[in-house]
Amino acid sequence: MIDVHVHPFEKWTPARIVKYLDDVGVDKAWLLAYDDKDRPESLIQTWKVFKAYKAHPDRFIPFCSVDPRRLNAPEKVRKWAEKGCRGYGEHKVRLKIDDPRSKAIYKLCGELGLPVLIHIDVPFPPKYDYWINVDVKRLEPLLAEFPDTIFIGHGPGWWREISADADTDPARYPSGKVVKGGLLDRILSEYPNVYGDLSAGSGLNALRRDPEFAKEFLVRNRKKLLYGTDSFDTMLLDFLRGLNLPKDVLEDILHNNAASILPP
Repeated sequence: MIDVHVHPFEKWTPARIVKYLDDVGVDKAWLLAYDDKDRPESLIQTWKVFKAYKAHPDRFIPFCSVDPRRLNAPEKVRKWAEKGCRGYGEHKVRLKIDDPRSKAIYKLCGELGLPVLIHIDVPFPPKYDYWINVDVKRLEPLLAEFPDTIFIGHGPGWWREISADADTDPARYPSGKVVKGGLLDRILSEYPNVYGDLSAGSGLNALRRDPEFAKEFLVRNRKKLLYGTDSFDTMLLDFLRGLNLPKDVLEDILHNNAASILPP
């Protein structure tokens, strides 16, 4: 298995993360940084990710994160890629998703072969904390503009779009049956350079709210979905296994798709 969404939080040392991976049966983890000028107390610095990778190169695939608003941000991303970072993310900043500063990094990532793992939140709550990479409707033009860049969607603003009624429901974590014909089904099928990260409460909620639809969605999009946790538990894994998915579908989601983006 490959977990595409792991952070080296303060209490989670590299050794402790490796033990967790061993206990769950995960072979490799994408280790993500997080840089946001507005929230310095929440930083997960790239050097920390890279240090963990150097200690356990057989278990971690390192990602870099540079807030696009920082001076010479694209050049800093390039330097981390030259050092050995293989992806960009978690990209989670208070900008519109198509801000020109972010677009410069998307373009560079396409040139360097770095997938972009991006947290997308909802545009309408008044609470400033949620105004992150809004909004998902602005993503589709980026997929066409940067066809060489792989985008991996994650977060409440992404996963609520599994349902066609997302625009009429203001909840970050909607409940109830999914209305077929949502945005995610369409863009996952139409664009080869976009994937979905199933991690965190947003991904699990999107599936749990309608297990019957979830099974169909997972089978239909089996080549475009990635297993991740963004936490140190097995709730998503338990749910996926409980759906009795075909073995090859589960293998795609748990391993093959991630391995096709970044070979272990």
